[in-house]
Amino acid sequence: MLRIKKWMSMSIASGLMLFTMGCQLPAGKAAAADSSATLNEIARTQNQILPELTALKEEISALKESQTSEIQALNNKIDHQNSHSRELQNINNSINSLRNSLNSSANAKTPEVVKTMSNNSDNTAMNDGKLIFGEVEWIYIADADSSLEGRIDTGASISSISAKNVERFERDGKTWYRFTIPMNDSEGVTVEAPWVRTSTIRQVSNQSGIEDRPVVKMTFKVGSHTGKAEFSLKDRTTMVYPILIGREFIKDFAVVDVSRKHVQKRIDAKNIFSNYQDTKGNRLAKEKKEDIQAKPADNGKVNTSSTPAKKNQ
Repeated sequence: MLRIKKWMSMSIASGLMLFTMGCQLPAGKAAAADSSATLNEIARTQNQILPELTALKEEISALKESQTSEIQALNNKIDHQNSHSRELQNINNSINSLRNSLNSSANAKTPEVVKTMSNNSDNTAMNDGKLIFGEVEWIYIADADSSLEGRIDTGASISSISAKNVERFERDGKTWYRFTIPMNDSEGVTVEAPWVRTSTIRQVSNQSGIEDRPVVKMTFKVGSHTGKAEFSLKDRTTMVYPILIGREFIKDFAVVDVSRKHVQKRIDAKNIFSNYQDTKGNRLAKEKKEDIQAKPADNGKVNTSSTPAKKNQ
């Protein structure tokens, strides 16, 4: 800017000098030589000023272009930041929507946990017909002709059954799983069940924190209720119970009274799986109750044969 002001001052001074000199030109032929010298001086001055003016003009043009580029870059940065702000707002909206959806789903699916009171003489069902589950119940699995002692966990969504030697295979073009429900270290019951999906479970004990488990569907019976439920396959021999019952299993037909245990009567079966830490229960499991026939389920689909149930559908 100082350079621009300097050359503007020089240009004005030069112009004034030319004007003054033009006005003071001597008159007549005698002054021709002086006039010629004056004009030559003016031409030299112009030749000196014009390159500087041209350079100054180019500098001004370059400065304008630089300022324009900087302004454009600043505008682009502002637009980019605004775009990010909109994206963040959309993400926040999606998170809030998902949170609300999860809260609604949890509220809808969480079964009742109550201190039960019933007018039924055996106090195993509510007046509206829903069964009462204690903290621990016997679950009859028709596909294995087995009654398993399991813990009711309303904090878990999906149920889980103890499984070893898990093997995937195809039957009639569909995916099935063959696995063994372990009674103890050396004995177990082999079961085949259709695959439903693969469930991703977050586990604190797992180094990666995530565990993928196959999920199969099997027929069960508890008390007077028979149905089908999904079970993820996991070796539970290091845990207390061979089966864990989640809220998806009991929703719509049962409530939970955690102050009680074994509210529902155990279904007699060929195989009895008590908890893995109960020595007496393990002896009972080893006996396999050969003399006891399993009670058929209400829908007539419970398998009571001496071999694991195999489905062809």
